[in-house]
Amino acid sequence: MYRLSSPPAILPGIAATVLVWLVGRGAAAAEDFASAKALMTAWVADGTAAGHQGDVYDNRDGGHSLMKIGNFPGLQQVPYAKEEVRARGWGLQPRVLPQVTFGNSSTAGPATQYGSHIRNAYTNPHMTAIVYQQYIGNNLYIYPEHRDHDPGPGKGGYGDLMPLNTPYLIGTQGSSGSDQPALLAVGLALGCFPPETKKVLAEKGLLMPTVQMLYRICQADIASKEDYLSGKAHPTVFPTSKIHYVRLANMAHDLKSRDVPSMVKIKVLKEDSSRPGIDYFEPGGRTEQLCDTPAAIGRVFRGRQYERKVVVSAEDSFDINGRLRTFHWIILRGDPARIKITPRNPRKSEVEIIVPYSPRRPIPENPAVESNRVDIGVFIDNGRQLSAPGFICFYSLDSEKRKYDDEGRILEIDYNTGNFVDQRLTTPKPWRDAYRYQGGKCLGWTRHYSDGRTEQYTDDGRLERPAANGAAADSVPVQYQIGAGAKPGTQELKAVPNVL
Repeated sequence: MYRLSSPPAILPGIAATVLVWLVGRGAAAAEDFASAKALMTAWVADGTAAGHQGDVYDNRDGGHSLMKIGNFPGLQQVPYAKEEVRARGWGLQPRVLPQVTFGNSSTAGPATQYGSHIRNAYTNPHMTAIVYQQYIGNNLYIYPEHRDHDPGPGKGGYGDLMPLNTPYLIGTQGSSGSDQPALLAVGLALGCFPPETKKVLAEKGLLMPTVQMLYRICQADIASKEDYLSGKAHPTVFPTSKIHYVRLANMAHDLKSRDVPSMVKIKVLKEDSSRPGIDYFEPGGRTEQLCDTPAAIGRVFRGRQYERKVVVSAEDSFDINGRLRTFHWIILRGDPARIKITPRNPRKSEVEIIVPYSPRRPIPENPAVESNRVDIGVFIDNGRQLSAPGFICFYSLDSEKRKYDDEGRILEIDYNTGNFVDQRLTTPKPWRDAYRYQGGKCLGWTRHYSDGRTEQYTDDGRLERPAANGAAADSVPVQYQIGAGAKPGTQELKAVPNVL
């Protein structure tokens, strides 16, 4: 079972957060939801909406941010024993429940430790695979970002700390209570589907992908197909004040089983690789692959190369009504002038993507928050509906500062900038590598340690040893191991000569 390093803490400010949401949209928010709820109630009564018989609500914060299930007649709540609640045996859900389930947990850890449940799901490949199984298994959870997606550094936060974007859960901007508007939206969608539509969606693993599509397209600033096929419809986390409840209820109720969205499924066919101990330095077989799941692929820029090339196929995508038509590959986050997407077949179901190294930059939809991530979205238009997105994400490490020349050759990597990065993604390195060239050929690098020491390395990663005591100069291979850091209680990477 996946476990956090310590129990999740209840987030502060539920009353304040809910008050901000209510004031932010005023009476219009409450009126919008009340109108949508009235529509759902009437539709359930006349048999044209499924309601919530057999559905469950899963609160995983001991009732701290508890949704009123009375808004959704027929909805049942997952019971937890008092002992489990007292022991805080909740938080990020590590299981797939057998019923149609939606839930929340307004708990998290400090940003500089394990952070939000969103980040926990996205930094652990095992948990990423589980939230995908929840996604296709009719489960959907909402988690606040807490301090993982705030202005910073120097402004109280650390920017966008998520190394990945997925459609597998819903993240909300803020702390306790920020999950409540999203819970109401998900509950409305599940209750307003026509009975036959909901049955088909649940049987085919399309229920929560369809809910995700509706949730994203029913945000206040999404008014067109072009808006939906853009970054503003697919942020890392969602603000709490932009949901159009009546619009969402009507779209869910109007969805016939013959018109349901297609399902995006993607996989990597071919990609560039980087060499450990030469192009990047990490212990324990860590690579650039963060995750490979059918609707989210994640990569971490570790190697010194300026760009990454990856070939991705969406050929495994499906449409239960045989209407698999147009594939869209969209730059949702990143510089369109520098990122290249090239179709490899006429129907654009397979593409080559080239992404250059992309350091931290402001997020267009929220410039106060900066991000180190590039997001490529994959969508299918079946002529009736747009699908929920698939994502290909590239994440650079904010603890690094890089310099490249005009030809894309690496000149320097400072691994010790002091900026915070989740240590599940990288090991602290107390050095700066300056690369040496002759006639355009890389000869190796000079490693400058924070304590003033220097070392010389060959371009194949061997440590150079100068001539001494009559012995000729030579070079030796190096192993990278985690050792004690300069500050008590810290760890950092060590370069250990592998000498027999």
